[in-house]
Amino acid sequence: MIERIYLDMDGVLSNFNKRYRELFDLDGDKVHPDDWASNWGTFVEGKHFETLEVHPGAEELLEFIYRSNIPYEILSSSGGPDYYEIIAAQKIRWLESRGIACPVNVVPGKKFKSGFANPNHLLIDDQEKIIMKFKALGGLGIHHTDTPSTLFELQHIYGIQV
Repeated sequence: MIERIYLDMDGVLSNFNKRYRELFDLDGDKVHPDDWASNWGTFVEGKHFETLEVHPGAEELLEFIYRSNIPYEILSSSGGPDYYEIIAAQKIRWLESRGIACPVNVVPGKKFKSGFANPNHLLIDDQEKIIMKFKALGGLGIHHTDTPSTLFELQHIYGIQV
């Protein structure tokens, strides 16, 4: 039985890749490390994490989770220890400005998400490697590619009915 759902932000609730492409003409998931380092400070200092668009389907996903009555929390990464506090604050402001009120866990890198793995915890994340590691450590996971697929998995695979 699922006791808690963890939701990633970038790529599930907020549209990080769209903004990153608009600013740098690069896909945030496929950036070469040299390009990433040179653009990261600009992205963070421009306060872009607090002004990202809502990811397509995020409101429908949240509504389903609200109706499921399963406790949920945010589990998001700051992309590393540099700018951790600034990014965490921007992400919290993004959630608050959209009326999303739940516990928020911002970790200093995606590898730290696996520390939340538990047989009764479900992570919804757009990064397949993160889901694989979460599952390897005993958690449940859904690799979020689009909202209809995620909702299907929530309803049918994990038995959440509302």
